[in-house]
Amino acid sequence: MTESLLPPTILIGSQKGGVGKSSIVANVGISIARRGRRVLLVDADQQGDLSVENVGVPEDAWDKGRNLASALQYGAKLEPYRNARPNLDIVMGGASLALVSSQEDLTADAGIDVAENLRLALQDLCERERYDIVIVDSGHGNIMLLLALLQVCTYLVVPTREDMASIKGVQRLATSYARAKSRGSQISLLGVALFQVNPRATARNSVITKQISEMLDGSDVEPFTAAIRHAPGPALAERHRHMAAEELVAQADKDKSELLEALREGRSEDIPRLHAADPIAVANDYQNLTREILLRVQATLAANAS
Repeated sequence: MTESLLPPTILIGSQKGGVGKSSIVANVGISIARRGRRVLLVDADQQGDLSVENVGVPEDAWDKGRNLASALQYGAKLEPYRNARPNLDIVMGGASLALVSSQEDLTADAGIDVAENLRLALQDLCERERYDIVIVDSGHGNIMLLLALLQVCTYLVVPTREDMASIKGVQRLATSYARAKSRGSQISLLGVALFQVNPRATARNSVITKQISEMLDGSDVEPFTAAIRHAPGPALAERHRHMAAEELVAQADKDKSELLEALREGRSEDIPRLHAADPIAVANDYQNLTREILLRVQATLAANAS
């Protein structure tokens, strides 16, 4: 396989749902965009949660994955939903992506290379829009699409919870990862990100991450020190308000200022509602994970250049 012409393209992948893929993609992507980098998110999940719940694409603008499905099957140009945030666009996911796997036999018979279609479509879009980084939400049920993503993306981050079902999801991903590597994929494992865990349980967390790294033939990869804590209140608020954790922190500060102003003025209507759950700790977790991911990308690029 030829060297990738894409900017750093990071797949957040697992073959198990509910392990934080969409949340990590949204929080990492928005964090990078808020610091002035051009970011493209790709929602390759037929549920489309990243597009609608996390990023907040309006219902009337959501294409339910039709554009991405057309690019995969027919080589159509990718046209993202632009300016979901300053510096951030998103290629939307949704139910139309189910057609990609349901027509797998027809695609193979027609000689269609889904991975190559995706690579060319992403290269074209990145050249047009000058993105600095691409972050991809893999979904978990579409094996044909997952294999294409593993062949096209340059880096892999594996999120997991500590339960056995999540570990088995990683085992299934390991098989797909090995298959993609055997086909010439240049993808590199960056690390394992623990999701909804106790960040203070460092010894237990280290055992889990090393076990998973070894499954993925990446035993030389150090586990991420950042872990995303179990914080149900902020997690619900992120989806309800379509915000990343650090956006919730900024909004909470704004709401407090507006509430104090309303109290000083004696107003009781049109005042912001304060939320009990404090998002600062989980926002710090995501910022720490973002920093580690970017440092590892930079280290890999430097090693490859030397």
